[in-house]
Amino acid sequence: SSPSSLVDTGVTRISVAHLGARLASYKATRYQQDLHGKDFLDLVSSGANGPLPLGLYVGAESDERVLYTLASINGVPAQSQTVDLKLEPGQKSELEFKGVLPSGLAVTKKLACTGGSYLVGVNVSFDRPVSDGFPVWLEWNHFFSSEVEKSLRIKHSVTFLDGSDKIRHVQLDQIAPGVQDYGTNKWVALGDTYFASVIIPTVATRNTLVGREGDLFFSRVAGSATGGTFYAYVGPKEYKILEVS
Repeated sequence: SSPSSLVDTGVTRISVAHLGARLASYKATRYQQDLHGKDFLDLVSSGANGPLPLGLYVGAESDERVLYTLASINGVPAQSQTVDLKLEPGQKSELEFKGVLPSGLAVTKKLACTGGSYLVGVNVSFDRPVSDGFPVWLEWNHFFSSEVEKSLRIKHSVTFLDGSDKIRHVQLDQIAPGVQDYGTNKWVALGDTYFASVIIPTVATRNTLVGREGDLFFSRVAGSATGGTFYAYVGPKEYKILEVS
């Protein structure tokens, strides 16, 4: 297994796998996984051996198998292979990871967290522009068992906020296999009645892809050929919390 670093924001406990610099787990510490259970609700669910959230996709390649190195913490060179941080309310942290895509393109991926917040910043940059001008895409994914989904009263969906500030919901059974272009949106979310995983693109042109592979559903938002700054809100659908984030 790859090394991992931990960030405790007070409301979340985030484990970042260095293989892919992706989220291995994202536990909301104010909520339980099951009614009357003791385990925290984990908002990462990728199924058996599925890709983890916050992956990068550039042309035909991704960073899924890239073993990143923890380069710095808050701009200070890392003194160890991994880090375990506990943040006070309002305290900010930034983990800088460096790796190389299969094509040889060097990538820097920075994950930023704030104490007491469900918001994660993802800054991506390359050592040179991507060939052919392909943009980088940031992905959030979630495994929804079709059998379990049928028995749930709470239904999951993909939600978009478009350029006209109109919200649109698409039920999971309406998502076709493969990858579909969903045009230009301010954000896209995978979620249910109570929780959502929202990702926000860098660019305001065509910037949203949605798709599925079996029971693994995913959304992707676009940056540019040189990278971009993205945001992910992963937490409860509470208006006051969303507004603060």
